[in-house]
Order: sequence, then structure tokens, then C-alpha cells
Amino acid sequence: ALNVTLQEEKYYECVESLTAMLEYHSSVLASLSPVEANLLATKVAEMRAVLNKGTELLNWNSLSIRDFVKSADAAIKRFESLSKQIQKKAHIIKGVVDSISRAQVVQLGGSAAGAAA
Repeated sequence: ALNVTLQEEKYYECVESLTAMLEYHSSVLASLSPVEANLLATKVAEMRAVLNKGTELLNWNSLSIRDFVKSADAAIKRFESLSKQIQKKAHIIKGVVDSISRAQVVQLGGSAAGAAA
């Protein structure tokens, strides 16, 4: 019991870092549209494979918790970067499609100059 009391701060640091990492993971996934989630399904699986390493035998006294959190954060950041690139490209494509949809490709109605040509 004394050992636990002496390491209470370390325990809370582990809980805090794991909670922050999981909240970060959740916020990145929540930012995806259904289409983006489908497109990035393989990358989501790769990211989750890194996170699944945390389900192995890690206890709160383990020195590897910090390493796990660092590798998980790195995997989430890589995924977030990729998803933001895709969202940016999607925004650009949407702008082009909207511009094309508003373009007047064929002149409607008959003008004298148009009829003579």
C-alpha cells in the first residue's frame, strides 16, 4: 500500500496521458465524413494496430506506457495529416465542381450575331 501511495503521481500521469491520447484519437476520427472514413479505412486499421499494442500486458507501473503513448500519438498525427490533406483536396474539387455547375457552357436563346454565325 505504501508503494502505491508513493507512486500515486506516476499513476495519475499515466491515466492523464492515456486519456489525452484517446481523446485525440476520437476527435480525429470524428472529423471524418462517412465518405472520408470509407476512403481511409485501411489507414484507420493501421492506426488502430498501433493502438492495439496498448491492450498487451501494460500495467500502470510499466515503463513502456510512455513509449506506447508516444508511438500512438505519432500514428494519430500521421493519420490526421493524411486526413487533412484529403479534406483539403476534397474542398478544392468541390469548388471546381460548383464552378463548373454554374458555368454557362451553351448560350441559350437566339441572338442575331449567334444566328448569323
